[in-house]
Amino acid sequence: MMVGEWFDDARFGLFVHWGIYSQLGHENAEWVLFKSRLDRNEYNTLADQFTASRFDPAALAGLAKSAGMRYMVLTTRHHDGFCLFDTATTTFNSVRTAARRDLVAEYVAACREAGLRVGLYYSIMSWQHPAIYTGPGADPKGWKIMVDETHDQVRELMTNYGKIDILWYDGAAVPGIQDNGMQARFWRSRDLNAMVKQLQPEILINPRSGLPADFDTPEQHVKPPRPGRRWEACITINRSWGYNIHDRDFKSPAEIVKCLIRCARHGGNLLLNIGPRGDGSIQPECITRLQAVGQWLKTNGEAIYGARRTPYTEANHAAGPFTTNGKRLYLHLASYPGPDLRIDGIRTVTAARLLADGTPLHVVNERPLRLTGLTRSMIGDLPTVLALDLPAAPGTPARLLGGGDEPRITAGNAPVLGDDPDRHAPPMVPVLTGEALAPLLRQRPPHRLTTSDAWCPGWHGQQLYTPQAGQRLQLTLDVPVLGRYDLNLGVITRTARQVTIAVDGTELPPIRLQNGVPDTLGLTNLRLTSGRRRLTISAQGEFGIYALRLSPVWRPLPSELWLTIGPFPTAFGQQRPVSDVLAAMRRVFPPEREFLPDAVYTGDGNSPVRWQHSRARRGEHTDCGVNFPYRCGTQRSGVCYARAIVTSPDERTATVLIGCDWWASLWVNGRRVRSERPAAACAIDGAQFNTWKPIPARIHLRQGDNIFLVKSHRGSNANWFSCRLTDPGDLSLDIPPG
Repeated sequence: MMVGEWFDDARFGLFVHWGIYSQLGHENAEWVLFKSRLDRNEYNTLADQFTASRFDPAALAGLAKSAGMRYMVLTTRHHDGFCLFDTATTTFNSVRTAARRDLVAEYVAACREAGLRVGLYYSIMSWQHPAIYTGPGADPKGWKIMVDETHDQVRELMTNYGKIDILWYDGAAVPGIQDNGMQARFWRSRDLNAMVKQLQPEILINPRSGLPADFDTPEQHVKPPRPGRRWEACITINRSWGYNIHDRDFKSPAEIVKCLIRCARHGGNLLLNIGPRGDGSIQPECITRLQAVGQWLKTNGEAIYGARRTPYTEANHAAGPFTTNGKRLYLHLASYPGPDLRIDGIRTVTAARLLADGTPLHVVNERPLRLTGLTRSMIGDLPTVLALDLPAAPGTPARLLGGGDEPRITAGNAPVLGDDPDRHAPPMVPVLTGEALAPLLRQRPPHRLTTSDAWCPGWHGQQLYTPQAGQRLQLTLDVPVLGRYDLNLGVITRTARQVTIAVDGTELPPIRLQNGVPDTLGLTNLRLTSGRRRLTISAQGEFGIYALRLSPVWRPLPSELWLTIGPFPTAFGQQRPVSDVLAAMRRVFPPEREFLPDAVYTGDGNSPVRWQHSRARRGEHTDCGVNFPYRCGTQRSGVCYARAIVTSPDERTATVLIGCDWWASLWVNGRRVRSERPAAACAIDGAQFNTWKPIPARIHLRQGDNIFLVKSHRGSNANWFSCRLTDPGDLSLDIPPG
């Protein structure tokens, strides 16, 4: 077996976050020392109570095995610096304190006994060292001591426990530096990884030392990297990594399986995390869910293990998600599609059956291909998998994906069947598909689409609109604001036909569709005024619409547009409780007129601060967002501001989209903007925008200059935001000189 080939077949692993912090069950879990600003010496006494009395590594490995997992990753040391292994570098470890056990040694032995691959998580940084707060510039000697300890402990882990399959780094932070390459230099990551590879030639290393290494690790979401790159999504079974007694938001077995399918269809693994209690015992909610997923994999694992990434599986199909391995396709059905299931992009299937019990299905090899014989009783709470045998491996369903021929949609962006959770696209506006469309087609036009209409899965051939001679299908789009939009239509014809589309009477070039194959048509960059717009569709014969989506074309407000200033003093540090966030977001907001571009203000520590030109982060395009370069002293972080000017030729309503590193609010012309974030959530932390996921807001632009002022508070390891705006093409951006 080639190096890492096992990883490509595994598809499912168990992540375990466990340490002395688990004894508290605090809402901040493994970050409790830092976020709750605990006294370090007092926190360290938790090691004297950490007996690990109910930690049974054999039972843990058995649970992973019964869940259908192929490997495990255990936190050998988290950011608090406590080691679960015997180390000569510090007495702050499980062998020299209350447990009196080398927990890593026991874990490794249990993995091997169960036939599981062995992964070790290791936090590069440690809060036991003051230098992690001040940085290498302020304390070069302390920084070197910390880095040397990291290298020594990693050497111990790679030397003392036999063959290790995965080294899972985390925490390669450097105060004041966000560039991965620079961080790697301060941690001497190149030397560190070279030493690891010398000691463990077949090991796989993740990229969290600041270097790309062997595989990517998207966190809490499924985001496949470029093809050819190994990856796994690390996702928690509830919302917490370490044990949090207050977190009862456990994912259901169906949600876990759905996430597993998403990873497998893109050729990646799911590393599912649990957080044992302080004594090492596992919550029953975790056990029951893992066992349920394991039962599903016993009969359906063939569709997951070894699944490969192909253009066909990456596409969003009308029938449902597919995985594949060789000449066999696997269709995952979460709901009953009807007795007659149509599948796009396949010419011939030699046999079809239910994977779980082998029940055969009847195949009709026509265009599109049809499967018959499905009943409602075949669909359970977890996805039902259909195994399809093909005479050759499937190719790209060119008509469904467009094959790159404009105005069809390219493979990477095909929006057939709705908001794919794999992709983190900005919010969409009016949406209508499948079952939601059927009642409207039975009414007389015009038919009005609203944002409340569901984006529901699948067109299965039940609804086709049959126009009378010369009749056209007319729908009404609700356009929220003046701007440019992309209009995506899912259309199918009974026979090969020419389809013509018009918007407000303006006819677009006709498009010819392939017989009986779903096609996603992309009409890009349409300039639409706000209000009700008339969409007219006509074809030569019987046709159907199974999807419709209108999405704004966002104009980025680039980094160089903004002036930034800060930090202003607050008692709030990064990643503190939300009560502190609320207080910080309410304070330190000078009126807009006081923010004069040439003025000097008093910042954190009574230091003078003035407006500076924003710059894109190293290696990023200027439209990626605004990164505040400001840092405060030990365990402190302040509020920062960014100011930009947008010029409008007239008075109008527009929509703005802001994503940020945790907390931000926006003022336009001195008036605070209310976003579409739920009011109850805003009341908790005082921010209208929260986390990296973009949140929209409606704003009013006056004729002439409009002053945008963003207030942002530091989140995890950075303080940044991105801003996009709807623009029909006539807004001007005032780039400040210099």
